[in-house]
Amino acid sequence: MGQVPLTIVTPSLNQDRYIARTIDSVLSQGVSGVEYLIFDGGSTDGTAGILRAYADRVHVTIEPDAGQAEASARAIAQALRARPDLPPLPGPVPAGLPLQMLERRPDLIAAERRVAAAFNRIGQAKAAELPSIRLTGNVGYLDSDILQLKQDYSNPSAGVGAKLVAPLYTGGGLQAQDQVRGLPCEGEGQQ
Repeated sequence: MGQVPLTIVTPSLNQDRYIARTIDSVLSQGVSGVEYLIFDGGSTDGTAGILRAYADRVHVTIEPDAGQAEASARAIAQALRARPDLPPLPGPVPAGLPLQMLERRPDLIAAERRVAAAFNRIGQAKAAELPSIRLTGNVGYLDSDILQLKQDYSNPSAGVGAKLVAPLYTGGGLQAQDQVRGLPCEGEGQQ
């Protein structure tokens, strides 16, 4: 099997205290066939002079850039252009793909359900603080021989009732239920 190409990239800006040690460390690894690219963003200290001293062993590019990310991107692009044997990079990731992949993760589905359950428990606790109202109604028909003895008695019977129940004083019990229901249940959130 052939040797795998290796490119090492070091972005640099005003690193005169560290750049020589960094370069010496990379070069002392003893790996042959390594391409070492150093991109300096226009250092104003002594970094450029140190880099020029290593120019016979490393590829040095000194030009202004927009920071470490841009310097790294330029170095990677240069390394890819120098290696036509490498496969091409894949195209951009479709916009919805990462979201669809996240939506199918079982751990995220379980976490979403735990959050929904916590909201439901809190909603139940808040509802327990409100008064409850019950309205009832009934209609009935009495069928008895005794009622037929009295002529002016009407047979149907009906009733309507209402009940209002509200907690007047619970000694902080409802607030404690809010707090307890807001906490994760036993076993929730544990992996």
